[in-house]
Amino acid sequence: MKLKQDIQTSMLKTDTHMYLLPHPLLRPYIAHYTICHSSYQKREPLYLVPDVSGCIVISVLSDGGLSIEYWGPTTRMVTVWKEPGEDRVQYFVEFHPSGSHALFATAQHLYRDERIALKQLDANCCERIETAYYSALGEAMFFQQLDELFLSMLQTEDGAMKQLLQGLQRNERIADVMDSFGYSRRQLQRMVQTRLGCSMKTIQKIQRINQAVTLLKEQQHSLTMIAHLCGFYDQAHFIHDFREICQVTPQQFQRRLHDFYNEDFKF
Repeated sequence: MKLKQDIQTSMLKTDTHMYLLPHPLLRPYIAHYTICHSSYQKREPLYLVPDVSGCIVISVLSDGGLSIEYWGPTTRMVTVWKEPGEDRVQYFVEFHPSGSHALFATAQHLYRDERIALKQLDANCCERIETAYYSALGEAMFFQQLDELFLSMLQTEDGAMKQLLQGLQRNERIADVMDSFGYSRRQLQRMVQTRLGCSMKTIQKIQRINQAVTLLKEQQHSLTMIAHLCGFYDQAHFIHDFREICQVTPQQFQRRLHDFYNEDFKF
């Protein structure tokens, strides 16, 4: 595909990325598409804060070929960087938590913190992405064809995971959230592992850390206030969990803001 700057509207454009909304029917499952052109990519390591979500990464290689990967739900920090001499464009399909399950209907705990070739997960989807890329006359058409592909794959799901995530985000007790459903706790635990890829305790912890990261970037609150706003028992618990997820303390994170990236559109 010959790259063309033919996308006139986007949900957000920064110096490094362009974020595009998917078709309205896909928005409960896909947070956004992202375009990252080679001139924007950092050579230094960039640390991605986990978001319990899957992602399709489409990389345009120097020979014109494609590398298409599926990254499973992340519960650990991911490090990415640009290799010396590497010159490529990347497109990302960023799922909401449990969103990839609505397309692939595959147990997501099998892919937790894994990077695999998309063809291992869904060979037909991989082939259709390649066809869309090579047949599209520009990026706008490419993303339109991705919309059509994912709409054709979309499977009906109940609103259980959305309700669960909202309850956890309100810092409700996990036991109370579980008891609000019409499932047994065992059934709900299996469903969460299948659709989200990890336990509810992990999900809530990562939600809180992402909320804290947003507040740390604003630099308007003390650590004590951030701990309170994000539902931590006290500042000590906040620092412990933050270091567990991000591998640095909140203070170190604030001193190195440009080394980290988190998803503002998911939490």
